[in-house]
Amino acid sequence: MCYSVASRLPTEERYGLASQVRRAAVSVPSNIAEGHSSGSDGMLKRHLQISLGSVGELRTHLELIPRLGLLQDTELQPALEQLARTTQVLHGFLRSVRAKQVKKAG
Repeated sequence: MCYSVASRLPTEERYGLASQVRRAAVSVPSNIAEGHSSGSDGMLKRHLQISLGSVGELRTHLELIPRLGLLQDTELQPALEQLARTTQVLHGFLRSVRAKQVKKAG
């Protein structure tokens, strides 16, 4: 969805905001995969936190786009809704990993 948004931005944004949107969008699942493949709950937790940082970065980029007059709010609404859902899922995943760590420690 974010790649679709990025592709609709003006060509002068190809190496600016469009590139930032794509990079932040890719960073979210990439960090989850990296943390999961480490086999360590501590590393997974850290990478989930990094993913949440990328979500925040992506949200900021998407909110800037209509403010800069590059696209209409309505064009970004589906991506922002999906991002909100992704944020909820990531927070739930992070809570689960934290609970697992507490259980192991106790």
